[in-house]
Amino acid sequence: MFGGITALFSGLAFAGLIFTLFVQKKELQYQREELGHLVEEQRQTKGHLKDQATHLKSQSDFIERQIFENNYFQLLSTFSTFVSQISMQDRSGSDALEVIYTRILPSNHSMGERHAPSSVRIIEQYEVRFQHHKNDLAPYFRLIYNLLKFIDQSKIENKAFYSNLLRAMLNSSELSLLSLNCASCYGVEKMAPLVKKFNLLKHFDDFSLFNDEAYDCSMLDFYEKWDFIILANKSGHLASDPLTQL
Repeated sequence: MFGGITALFSGLAFAGLIFTLFVQKKELQYQREELGHLVEEQRQTKGHLKDQATHLKSQSDFIERQIFENNYFQLLSTFSTFVSQISMQDRSGSDALEVIYTRILPSNHSMGERHAPSSVRIIEQYEVRFQHHKNDLAPYFRLIYNLLKFIDQSKIENKAFYSNLLRAMLNSSELSLLSLNCASCYGVEKMAPLVKKFNLLKHFDDFSLFNDEAYDCSMLDFYEKWDFIILANKSGHLASDPLTQL
């Protein structure tokens, strides 16, 4: 009798073990399913957070660009207004700057003669005559510098677009004045690096400053590795060996 009872309990224990394993298997299956749902929810939440972060960044970039453009175009308007108020020999604006440019150059160059004394140093000439027009030229170049600095220090994308707007406002004489200023003591330290970085002299066309026998090599020495001079050499605006020509 005891043997039969023992066998019965052993069978029941074995059955209980099997039932327990079955229940645990079901619980593990439910847990896996629950973990799967949690993982999916986390993935969806992560996706939503990523979308929100992208949206917030887009909004932040848009607001930052709006603030930048409002300030930049105000500066550009201030620059344009200042230029329009420059007056020289009954001429105003960019035309007045052209008059200033011809006054800064040696008289022989202004009259179209190409046999001025070889001792003339164009940069020194500019630095001396700059003082006669500093009330116009000093704030003029400070405005250009601050416009370029404002672009350079901003976090805005496509900075070249905004510097190109400034470049489009400069005529030939202004570009020539800018080239002289960058190579002079007034602009070599701060202005020149920004002008080079944003290629503001891209459309420079007064290559007489480099080709004229009246001048020394100071201008060409300074600009020889700048993009607009490299392009000028390739297009034939300068001699293949400019130093020989000078």
